[in-house]
Amino acid sequence: MTSKKVQMRVITALIVIAALALGFGAGSLIAANSDPGSSGDPLVSKSYLDSTFRPQIEAAWDAAISAREAQLEAQLQAKIYEALGA
Repeated sequence: MTSKKVQMRVITALIVIAALALGFGAGSLIAANSDPGSSGDPLVSKSYLDSTFRPQIEAAWDAAISAREAQLEAQLQAKIYEALGA
């Protein structure tokens, strides 16, 4: 090989190493400045909460409330019959 080819390979290798170092440095800087869970980088989107999660929670809540209401009505009815002597 000629010395010119060797120089070109060395220069090319140095450019590649410098580009990789800059890429990793920029990636580290971006990662260090991100704030997961903030409004800029949410863990869960508001639209998901509004369209999917909230209706599921409301349905589960309504079912639990209805079941408890039926249980309390039955207990109240039993107390009323007991008080009336029926």
